[in-house]
Amino acid sequence: MSDAVLERKIRSRKSQSVSESLAHDQVHHSDQAEVWDGIQALYCKAGFSSPTSAMHDVFKARADRLNECLRAFPRQEGQGGLLVIISGQVAGFDIVSRPEVYARLHEKLVRSYVLDALLEEAQPAKPVADGPEVARAFIASLESSREEVVPSVGYGQDHRYHAAGLTGSVLVHGDRLIHRAFLSLDRQDAGNAHGHLSLLRRRRASRQG
Repeated sequence: MSDAVLERKIRSRKSQSVSESLAHDQVHHSDQAEVWDGIQALYCKAGFSSPTSAMHDVFKARADRLNECLRAFPRQEGQGGLLVIISGQVAGFDIVSRPEVYARLHEKLVRSYVLDALLEEAQPAKPVADGPEVARAFIASLESSREEVVPSVGYGQDHRYHAAGLTGSVLVHGDRLIHRAFLSLDRQDAGNAHGHLSLLRRRRASRQG
């Protein structure tokens, strides 16, 4: 099993593009070119190039720093998810249905959330004194999000959520919430939803032509 998932900002852009595709075309499509562009941007920040253009190579290049983060944020017994605050703002959260499943995802998710912050070489972060309040405000903002429900690509139903500055999805099978993921969007991404959709349609039309 791969030791990497997409970096958080790339995950949020991909989630947003899938939601836009479902809303307008009723198909699960993401803007793969935008994903590759995001990975290339990470290469630039990391100061290296990769012959494979693989996300794994970016994680490998910062393995020592990422491992420090893993030691700083160990998985807790019975933990089923995590909510991440970076620079005083919620970057996102992930929750899965069973702790034993989350145990296999914890290190991958920590890496995905902290990678971009490490590449920015920002000053060491200070503890967030009002972290619980920030988290509650973010979760409260989900109540105003717009929900769309479509069949998933596998089992269950795919619930997609749209609100200012965030994108989210919940996989539901039967009466169980399998995976919940809500991610903050950068201001530029949040303001360019229509442009992303138009570009995605042009790329599809070009491939079909």
